[in-house]
Amino acid sequence: MSAIPKMITFSSKVRKGSGVAERWVIFVVFFFLLIGCGKEADREQATPEAVPEGLYLSEQAERNIGLETQEADFVTVQEVIEITGVVRPLLGGRAFASSRAVGVVKRVYVKLGDRTDKGQKLAEIESPESQKLQVELMQAHSNLRLQESTYKRITALRQKGIASEKEAFQAENALKKAQSQVRGLRKRLTILGLTPEEIEGVEEGDLFPTVAVISPISGTIVEVDLTLGETVEPLKKLFSVVDLRALVIEGDLSEHDIAQVREGQKVRARLAAFPDTVLEGEVLYVGDAVHREKRSVLVRAKVYEKDHKLRPEMFAQLALVVGEREEVLAVPRQAVIGDAAEKFVFVKDGDRYLKQNVGIGMEDDRYVVIVDGLYPGDLVVTHGNIELWTESLKPQLKTHHALW
Repeated sequence: MSAIPKMITFSSKVRKGSGVAERWVIFVVFFFLLIGCGKEADREQATPEAVPEGLYLSEQAERNIGLETQEADFVTVQEVIEITGVVRPLLGGRAFASSRAVGVVKRVYVKLGDRTDKGQKLAEIESPESQKLQVELMQAHSNLRLQESTYKRITALRQKGIASEKEAFQAENALKKAQSQVRGLRKRLTILGLTPEEIEGVEEGDLFPTVAVISPISGTIVEVDLTLGETVEPLKKLFSVVDLRALVIEGDLSEHDIAQVREGQKVRARLAAFPDTVLEGEVLYVGDAVHREKRSVLVRAKVYEKDHKLRPEMFAQLALVVGEREEVLAVPRQAVIGDAAEKFVFVKDGDRYLKQNVGIGMEDDRYVVIVDGLYPGDLVVTHGNIELWTESLKPQLKTHHALW
């Protein structure tokens, strides 16, 4: 017989006694029946199989956050000194082009970004000063020819005893004076920008109304500061030319690290404008004088690149390689998150991502040595780990949770 009929039978026996006792017994029976039902419901909720912990992402979610992974592996980790630097032209790798005479801008032959050769004409300036000097040179050259002819004639007469010594002396002095005047005018016109060919043309009677603004070096036009019709002065910088093939990165090295750095050591540079680009090079120069306030010396590094990403005045991060350790377990630097109290990575385990605390050793600008928490071949998240961390901190996160 089932349990419930027995209870009912027991209850019917009690009914022969008092009615109060009967009602009390029935209440107790139903109370225990309700408790039994509640326990059965709890057992039904506890029966589903346990859900493994971790974060689960769909393929679309992985693409949305740009998630990338890389295996923990044995690599060579280098000891580096990291300093902040600025891209600068080498000495002689930057120059300014100006007009050498007061005048009006008549023509401009180049624009920003154009490549120019040393001596190339960048612009033409109409200069009254140049025109005046050209007229004077014409006259001086004409006078020179006259004085040369006079000197030859007097010299010939002197040899025949017809001309006096005084006449010969005067003719010689007049010739020297004419020669000096012509030389002076030629030099002044050269300074103003006339070429030797143009100066010869002036002496033959040609006039050149403009003077040229010439590129002092070969390079790229990075600044232009003139407009057609503008009156310019000799001191104004009209063009800035930089040889982009001769750029270096300069930084300040603490005096405490001077003994570890020398010319020829390898360097790696990362540009603020191109954070995913790593440029390799070498130390060109380590300063001989310590800056009084900064307590540092100047370091110049040459880096090699073909895409012309370097621009003057760009900020860069320099890693000066001063030592290395071979074959140590390491992961990319960007894979490790945390602070001084806790360092961790996210590890891909099948279709889930687990937060894994790690112990770290030395690090360079590329890798972090792992001394505890990972095994070779573990897939660590190198991009998208910040998004995973942010999601793991949400208060509504459950043991089994999908981001999207």
